[in-house]
Amino acid sequence: MDFLLLRTGFEKRRGEESYWNNNPGFLPEVGFWLREEFPKVRAIGFDFISLTCFQKRELGREAHRAFLNPFKDKPPILIVEDMKLAHAPHTLRRIHLAPLMIENADGAPVTVLAE
Repeated sequence: MDFLLLRTGFEKRRGEESYWNNNPGFLPEVGFWLREEFPKVRAIGFDFISLTCFQKRELGREAHRAFLNPFKDKPPILIVEDMKLAHAPHTLRRIHLAPLMIENADGAPVTVLAE
């Protein structure tokens, strides 16, 4: 399984309104494209608060579906939002995800460990 990490530097704005109200994000097409062109990618993590900007909620729902819902028999791409990546090494050998399992939830906090 491959894990795609995107370090934008946006985490420096944590605590500012722009961090949660005007963050960068992904169009739904990115989810479909990654699933089609890079089938080994099973998770994506990034250093901004959500897959899409809070201001564009419907686009956010579409983007989440593009990454997670059934698509041409391709596996979903799990989403790890709001990561702290500023001090992460540029090369990682292995990443371990330990989500808090919450019954009937569609998301949960996750602890990420990297080697």
